[in-house]
Amino acid sequence: MMEPLKITFELGSAICLPKYPLHLDALIAYINTQKGLITLEEPHSRKALLALADDLPFERHGDGEGWIYKASALQPVGDLTHSSRFYTNRHDKASIASAVKNNQIQLKRQAASLEKMSHAGQLDFNRGHQRNALVYHNITYVDKMEAYCIGDKALIEEALSSGHLTHLGKLHRMGFGFIKQVEIEVCSEANELWKKRVKPFEEKGDISVSSPLRPPYWDIGTKTLCYMPVNLI
Repeated sequence: MMEPLKITFELGSAICLPKYPLHLDALIAYINTQKGLITLEEPHSRKALLALADDLPFERHGDGEGWIYKASALQPVGDLTHSSRFYTNRHDKASIASAVKNNQIQLKRQAASLEKMSHAGQLDFNRGHQRNALVYHNITYVDKMEAYCIGDKALIEEALSSGHLTHLGKLHRMGFGFIKQVEIEVCSEANELWKKRVKPFEEKGDISVSSPLRPPYWDIGTKTLCYMPVNLI
């Protein structure tokens, strides 16, 4: 049964927000893919992998190639506090040297065969792309992220309680975006608020962007002209 829903993710840590909007249908697609991987025989094809997330528990809008799921992008709730974190990007020198020796990594200057005892293949970890570096990333302190959809409450609850989704945003391996709790409730406002996403039609306050219209959003080959609210994070 499809009904208007509000989904609130309560966070237990700061979040490293992605560069592009994080859509609710993308999260459910990820969960369904993880759940279905065990059913695929090796080696599986790209088509078989993508098919695991073909049928998501959301109502659809539109037809042809321009249809979308009625599922919004996630948006922060309440006050935002922005900060940054630093970390050291270190290279495993022994592993890189071994990989170069075994021709698993080829240096640009190795286009031609090197003369015996040549120093042209030396690795330099003090400069260039091989150097160690002190890197920083932006983080945001926010209590909750919320999304709206027209969907099947039972199936969405089942997916979000499966254990496959534990964090939101980037750098979750470092603990950012930890999901403390998820609440799903019927909400009549979702009948309109699901439109806070990329979509093939323009509304007041929208800007034009180039993006896939549905999962997988990382597939740049499916990018098309679409629209989204100017304040969508």
